Amino acid sequence: MPASAIAQALGRTVPQDLLTLCQQGHICEHLGRRFDGTPATLYTITVKGAALLADSGHPAPPETGVRPGRPVSSPIREAYDGSEMRPFNGRQGCLDALRHPSRVGDRLYYRDGGIRSLNGSDVASEEP
Repeated sequence: MPASAIAQALGRTVPQDLLTLCQQGHICEHLGRRFDGTPATLYTITVKGAALLADSGHPAPPETGVRPGRPVSSPIREAYDGSEMRPFNGRQGCLDALRHPSRVGDRLYYRDGGIRSLNGSDVASEEP
């Protein structure tokens, strides 16, 4: 389990306790992954730690499906392929309309901001 869950169960911070227990061989530290894929440091009890708990009369820790002293594996995830970042590959000619001006009444409005009357003369910009 992660250190945050251990700290929550005990109601206090636990970094020094975890370091001491690791040094004494009662727990093992592993690199694992949370459900969202972010890395996390996880702790499991070793055979030595489980025996110490049993000798002291404390209940055995809950079964986690992780064998003591073994690294924790993360779930298999698909590799990100970045498909939405590839160049646009739509129907040929589908964006051709963007090269032409828009007509509103008797004026043509160009994408660069230019305005031209249908008789061919330039019109001053009508910006407020």
